Amino acid sequence: MHFEARNTPLIINAPVLQKFPVSLSCSRMSIIATGWLRATAGSRFTGRFMVNDAQYLIAGSLASSVPTFKSSAATLSYEREGNLTGTKALDGTIGQENILLKFSDGIQIEGKLDSPIYPASSVCGAAFFTQT
Repeated sequence: MHFEARNTPLIINAPVLQKFPVSLSCSRMSIIATGWLRATAGSRFTGRFMVNDAQYLIAGSLASSVPTFKSSAATLSYEREGNLTGTKALDGTIGQENILLKFSDGIQIEGKLDSPIYPASSVCGAAFFTQT
């Protein structure tokens, strides 16, 4: 079997696969943590996620108000636990059925909303991550 690793897709060539070559893209792996995220008042929100038996809190503010939302089963994706600290700019979408917030350093929060929000809103703002 032959493996090639570059900044290009990974090609795997093996005698069994000669008729069916496989191409895999190499990208950074994301680590997933579970938790919740909810609006607190006006344009503010908060959340809590468990990362390696430690609690991480997120508190943020959006540039504009959105209807009250809650995601009881949100996921936090990140590349390095060390990135989960300090203030991060964000952009994303809240509604109709889901929430998606993207932060710098490869951090992302997504989840299904407990109750739908109509219409969906594009959002931007900032949030502060801290370990408790």
